Amino acid sequence: MTPASLKLYPDDPKQAMRMRRFYMASATAGLIVFLISLCTWLGFIESRVFWTATVLIFSIMAVFFAAFQTRLNLKFSDPSLTSAQILSAALTMVYVMHNVGAARGIFLIVILMIFVFGIFRLSARQFLQISFLLLVAYALLVWPLVSDQHISTDASLAILYGVVLAVVLPWFAMMGAYIGRLRHQLSQSMVELESTQALAVRDDLTGAYNRRYLMGVLHKEKNRGDRGGEAFSVCMIDIDFFKRINDSKGHLTGDQVLKTLSAVMQRDVRTTDYFGRYGGDEFLLVLSETSLDGACV
Repeated sequence: MTPASLKLYPDDPKQAMRMRRFYMASATAGLIVFLISLCTWLGFIESRVFWTATVLIFSIMAVFFAAFQTRLNLKFSDPSLTSAQILSAALTMVYVMHNVGAARGIFLIVILMIFVFGIFRLSARQFLQISFLLLVAYALLVWPLVSDQHISTDASLAILYGVVLAVVLPWFAMMGAYIGRLRHQLSQSMVELESTQALAVRDDLTGAYNRRYLMGVLHKEKNRGDRGGEAFSVCMIDIDFFKRINDSKGHLTGDQVLKTLSAVMQRDVRTTDYFGRYGGDEFLLVLSETSLDGACV
């Protein structure tokens, strides 16, 4: 990957959206490093832990940045790599929590903040899987504190934070699943709406604009011409002896003739023009900003 090939926002819209999410995650990582450095300055964290966590965070972000830039992320079932980003960041916070002592509660909030990134993307099952791995990692780290017969105040707090994680993370999973269902329903509704809108302006048989839409175009072009004096032209197109085609070849052949004519016209007209079916075998071509001489050409 050469410097020239690096792009902050790729040309692919979906990949660009994933990069925007990654930059949001990177900003959050920067905030987390600031909190760790603040805890280090206040004496809650040893400098060794600070440097280990900082190197981990920046290394993780570098790996994901490289994956997006090289399009390696497209080889995975989730090209956004949401689960991997959340899990790696959360496990790093578990390591910090284990070494932060009295300020452990701050990073409990940070873990929940990290989980917010997955609430619009992950399913309940994915959330629960990440939560389970996170709780296992946390239990392994705090076990030396709680295995002693005489549980200290620090161990009691560690147990309390573990219980909070065990309660709150599944709640996040349920809420994430609910929001995911709402997101899917909204996406389906948008697809259906776009389909309905397309049907409202298109002729069922030919796929060209229908008569109602053409009348709206004529009204708009006339108003624009009245305001600015711009000319526009209208071409009426009629298929000769179409009734004879239907009578001799059948209506299915007649329909194929209509569809073929419509496909050829829509392929060749300018993007500023409007072609549609006026009715039967009659079609209308509206030429924007075109004089009579231009229409004849």
